[in-house]
Amino acid sequence: FADIHAFFEDVRWERGFVTHVRAKPSVFVKGADAVFAAFPLLRGLVIDAGGPCPVNLTQATALAGCPAFARFTELDTTDDHYFARMSDLAVLLASEHMPRLKRLKLGTVRGGDGPGPAIARMLADCKALVGLEHVELGGQNLARSVMNEPHGITALEVLLEAMPALRTIRVPYNGFADAEARALAQRLEAGFGPALRAVDFSNVLETDAVTKAVSFYRNRVSDEAAHAVNAVLAARD
Repeated sequence: FADIHAFFEDVRWERGFVTHVRAKPSVFVKGADAVFAAFPLLRGLVIDAGGPCPVNLTQATALAGCPAFARFTELDTTDDHYFARMSDLAVLLASEHMPRLKRLKLGTVRGGDGPGPAIARMLADCKALVGLEHVELGGQNLARSVMNEPHGITALEVLLEAMPALRTIRVPYNGFADAEARALAQRLEAGFGPALRAVDFSNVLETDAVTKAVSFYRNRVSDEAAHAVNAVLAARD
């Protein structure tokens, strides 16, 4: 890969083929076509924005203006990279090259000041994401505001209504508790989100850089309440 290695940081292999690249957006776009030519089964982009930090406007703009970006079906900012400003995420989602993703992971907002249900609405309004099957939103204050006011399951309802193909949802560190889990179980039992098969409330992140602000919003869903949700989903198969 000597001729293209400068455009990415690392690769992931599956069955002898490169399927994912980890890259700095502003660098990757300079050689995106060459990377896809070298890796014809490439489907996933893992964003590397440096240490634990936001994906900034420059990086979002670079991807938004890259025609090859549309070829991905998976986007992962990792737990260490996130959108601190919704306006930066909006640039990406509004791009004519926004890919029709099957899998999306947005990292954990480090300040404990995630956007709440607003990010769910923004994702739901993106037509390219209507076929999304797997989503992970860590530390976004989906169930609790910065002032610790409850949002309930609004964010989850918004996502499931807009994305009928959703099969799995992961929401670590979002302030969910038993009340929200049981409310979701009731909606699912009534047939809501027919494609959904798993909801993961566990506070498991692939990083050691969890701030006190993030930890405050850890989910407090008991095993019993989590089981109530996934028991309904298991009965669908």
